[in-house]
Amino acid sequence: MEDFSKAVWESGAVYLRLATEEDKAVAERIELEDLVSTLSEEAAQSIVDVIASIRPVRKDYRPVAILKETDEIIGACEIRSPECEMPVLSITLGQKYRGQGYGRMVADALLRAACDLSPADAFLWECEADNEASIRLAKGLGGEPLPDREKTGIDALNHLLSGGDGEGEFILGFRIPRR
Repeated sequence: MEDFSKAVWESGAVYLRLATEEDKAVAERIELEDLVSTLSEEAAQSIVDVIASIRPVRKDYRPVAILKETDEIIGACEIRSPECEMPVLSITLGQKYRGQGYGRMVADALLRAACDLSPADAFLWECEADNEASIRLAKGLGGEPLPDREKTGIDALNHLLSGGDGEGEFILGFRIPRR
């Protein structure tokens, strides 16, 4: 199996690399930004701690998105269950980097990383039905809509972590073809 520990995936003004131990705290702070706006910091940290305890059990990949100009981490990504038929891709951008085109650059780089790290023919992009930015990203990556489904408790938690409000009733899924 190829070693991707030093791999870099670039797109425009950003690049992705697998998170180092030092990166993990920064990535968690980015994931916490949206939770803290909804919950107390203590409650948000408890949720992140639980999720962090689960992650080592799975063989997920956790790239960080970095702004080339400053080498600052601007987002946290995930390729969940890369050995599955359709692994899940997710992105959480820091609040101050949203709405500036970085999401598309990170999504392009994440799809390239997923193609390197997983043999899957397609990837699953999920978002809340009211997350217009994420829907545009999925469609821009060639995403084909899948049937809506009712959201579970873990969906609500995952979508709080990825910038959603956790309140919507339905999850939209998009099948993103391998490039």
